[in-house]
Amino acid sequence: MLSECFYQSPSTKRVAAALATASALVYLAGIVGFTRAIDTGDFVFDTVLTVLGAVGFIWATFRMTKLGVVVTAKGIALRGWLRNDFINWDRIESFQSGSDIAVGDLTIRELLAIPALQSYVVLKDGHHLRLPGLNATRLNRTQSAVRIQELLDQLEAARRKHGGRGRSPHSGS
Repeated sequence: MLSECFYQSPSTKRVAAALATASALVYLAGIVGFTRAIDTGDFVFDTVLTVLGAVGFIWATFRMTKLGVVVTAKGIALRGWLRNDFINWDRIESFQSGSDIAVGDLTIRELLAIPALQSYVVLKDGHHLRLPGLNATRLNRTQSAVRIQELLDQLEAARRKHGGRGRSPHSGS
């Protein structure tokens, strides 16, 4: 039985930790606000802060830290911000950086998100999906892009290993 492999950029967990910390501070502000609310009787704002902080902390800790791509014998699972998708190997053409995809094939939203920082799985039907958790960072962009390209190369090797008949993104055709 083939074990699963998990792919994620190094910065994803740091961003999740920062969001969890910010959420914890919001939660604490809500809790501290309750001491003021006892005098004023206005609990609404502090309740909203407390709930938002708790939900943000839980989401950052248990969902955002799992953003990434899981490779299985049957295909890849894309663990996104809010949902998961599964793509069979026989539907996958290649794995590419956003800078390798023609500008005309990108949506306005993708263009605004700086394509060079994004990673995509290109499907045989011509569509592409963003690979969650596999983004280069704006800080130290060159080193980050090299690391992401290494991960994309590993995903490409996994695609070839599992019988993918798509083209290699660096083969020129």
